[in-house]
Amino acid sequence: MTWAEIEGDTWRIPGKRMKKGREHLVPLSTQAQALLKEMKLRSRGSAYVFPNDRTGNRPMSENSILYLIHRIGYKGRMTGHGWRKVGSTWANEHEFNADHVEMQLAHREGGVRGVYNSAEYLKQRRAMLQTFADWLFNDAS
Repeated sequence: MTWAEIEGDTWRIPGKRMKKGREHLVPLSTQAQALLKEMKLRSRGSAYVFPNDRTGNRPMSENSILYLIHRIGYKGRMTGHGWRKVGSTWANEHEFNADHVEMQLAHREGGVRGVYNSAEYLKQRRAMLQTFADWLFNDAS
């Protein structure tokens, strides 16, 4: 994630960094926005939101999250990518619209519907992610 990709309350991920080559928009919860403000103070002028500890001209290592998961006792039981499963399961269990959940995961429906439907569902995904962040932060305290 780079600072240039943050546009107010939305993270705009360029298509060149996405698996399917399509730009992806991520609505940012108020908690995520607060974290970004904190990270800006710590970023030492780096273009990256989460810079490498040794040098600010590279992003944090992809293994950093995995190492953290190992250190807190979840080795072999959780991965960084596993958080996508947690979020999807939570949203589906809380009966959020499946189209909104799948769009948040950057999944597009196949077939004719997928060809013609270009909806981003930003308003609905913003509400879903805010509810998820509220759940995470309220249950953690």
